[in-house]
Amino acid sequence: MSAPIHGESMFELFVRRVTASGEAPALWTYEAGEFRSCTWIDLAADVAAVAASLRRLGVASGDRVAVELPNCHEWIVADLALAAVGAVSVPLHVTYKAEERQRLLEHSGAQRSIRSLTEEDPTQPARDNENVSLVDLNAGCELESWDFLTVDAANLCELRSPDPASLATIVYTSGTTGVPKGVMLSHSNLAFDALALVEAFEDSAADRRLTFLPFSHLYARTCDLYTWIILGNEMVLARSRETILDDCKLMRPTLINGVPYFYQKVADAVRAQGKINEPGALQNMLGGRIKMCASGGAALADYAAEIFAQQETPIRNGYGLSESAPVITASSKKVYRRGSVGKALPRVEVKIAADGEVLTRGPHVMPGYYRDEAATAAVIDSEGWLHTGDLGRLDEDNFLFITGRKKELIVTATGKKVAPGQIESVLASDPLIAQAIVIGEGRNFLTALIVPDPDELRREIRRQHLWVFSRRGALRHRKVLATYRERINRLLADHPKHEQIARFTLMGRGFTPDSGEMTPKLSLRRELIQRNCAVEIKAMYR
Repeated sequence: MSAPIHGESMFELFVRRVTASGEAPALWTYEAGEFRSCTWIDLAADVAAVAASLRRLGVASGDRVAVELPNCHEWIVADLALAAVGAVSVPLHVTYKAEERQRLLEHSGAQRSIRSLTEEDPTQPARDNENVSLVDLNAGCELESWDFLTVDAANLCELRSPDPASLATIVYTSGTTGVPKGVMLSHSNLAFDALALVEAFEDSAADRRLTFLPFSHLYARTCDLYTWIILGNEMVLARSRETILDDCKLMRPTLINGVPYFYQKVADAVRAQGKINEPGALQNMLGGRIKMCASGGAALADYAAEIFAQQETPIRNGYGLSESAPVITASSKKVYRRGSVGKALPRVEVKIAADGEVLTRGPHVMPGYYRDEAATAAVIDSEGWLHTGDLGRLDEDNFLFITGRKKELIVTATGKKVAPGQIESVLASDPLIAQAIVIGEGRNFLTALIVPDPDELRREIRRQHLWVFSRRGALRHRKVLATYRERINRLLADHPKHEQIARFTLMGRGFTPDSGEMTPKLSLRRELIQRNCAVEIKAMYR
């Protein structure tokens, strides 16, 4: 692994990385049926050429330019080239529906977009990285294709680094509730957080990382893309979420940054195969060289952490949010406490407010929300503390434990407060339960929407020798319902009465990003799920 570098913007850090690592392999992408690598110098040539083309086409400092691409070589080049010309990147998830996308483009004021074009409608983005172009959003036409953007001769070192205090990006929060807000982050915000994260991981396992979370979300952008530049090691872009385990076996990464949903699926697979006690079983699934897995974005179920630990493949939790670029706390091999999300990054302050809310202050905190001073004032107080909206506690050694989300707290009709995420995590620890969402705001008792794991449900039906002829029939079968009732009661046996699930519904479908019911980082959108499932919820409270 190369030595870490230092700088005040990610573009400056990239230039230094190219100088330091040159012809070393940098990025692996899947092309023409195989993974192929490019060097740091290859990347530099593309960044310099695209930056020169952007200037030639009139992109100026401060201009907002949308980036609407899946993870790909072009996304990385576009991000760095926009920084080189002082433009403000506006990354949008490729999963956005047309109305949401248009609303965010209008709010950001972006006049150009770098994206793939569909053959059916060249004004609309595709979900792959074919036919990448710079598009004029006002005229609705292509300005230049990627092939032409990369032909201008240019020298990376002749490009000026942006002012560290200037605006680097506007990132729209994926938002589990409410309307997405535009988080403004400066070049120094991004560089500081990535550098602090690297400093916290002195014994970095990142010889070769595999990334599958979208760069349009700050978790992957900072924790994978930017720390990769600082450390100068190799990064593999997974082909898709469906091929992650295949890609692991092919490319044998040493580090994965993931979310609980992924790790729980891997743990479920190990458990389903009866290999929990088989040494190396989980390592083999992930390529055999994993030194560490990092998790963020939501609470990790205890059973998944325990299975990974038993398989000597540690998962280390971190915590943050878009408004803090995003990492606030992190764990490492040396800094770890079970159940915690680690300690504050170097030069980052964390404290707990009187009502239990987690507050943070430091160079990682955003200047504010774009075109929304009221929302900014509501989360950043006069002393510079960012109010995260999460509830937590600090132990005697300053390890942070997250206990819930302030806005997600359920207050029952009897006045009892319930953190649904903790109950959902316990429920999802059962192999028969793929997903769970707890309902109960203003009600006399809690209920739950349960998404069964299809494979485990089939095995349970065979085990009980049940006559079932359809999935719908299985979800209504009295013995299946009795099995789930018994499992739920056992899982929550140690919880107080007001945290018990009085009634539940087995769902015939899961909650996914494609349905809009999960964010791109795979967190549940509670309000939307409750609207979409109003009939099922109403039936449970009759």
